[in-house]
Amino acid sequence: MKISWSKIAKIDYWNNIEYLEREWTLNEVYNFMDKVDELIDLLAKSNVSFKSTSYKNIYQVPVLKQITLYYKYENDQIELLRFWNNYQDIGKFTLYKKNWQLPVFFMLFVFYNNECLVITSGLATPIKSKIVGAISPRTPS
Repeated sequence: MKISWSKIAKIDYWNNIEYLEREWTLNEVYNFMDKVDELIDLLAKSNVSFKSTSYKNIYQVPVLKQITLYYKYENDQIELLRFWNNYQDIGKFTLYKKNWQLPVFFMLFVFYNNECLVITSGLATPIKSKIVGAISPRTPS
């Protein structure tokens, strides 16, 4: 079965990882990632559905106590819609938003004498900019 991710699901996923990295430990990050992988495998390989919602063809399943996955099942395809943090204001909950800009996840490693000194990661929202021009050493004058 084909499984796809909506833009907002990707954003939620990385936001939850960033939160877990910041507030908890790497064990919680890996646990979250493993649980998501297990759920995706279960959805892809099994003829299983979880708790239905008030939205047509939309289901929910807890990933962790704090995070619920919302997904759409239609025409033998599954689209992951949200990884909702249950401690957020439910009044702000929406399954679809237009013009979501996918953040860029980055990791930085600094090595000195074959030892890793600094490891950091985070999310950065891309800045929309227009490249006006560039000069390279090979550009003829």
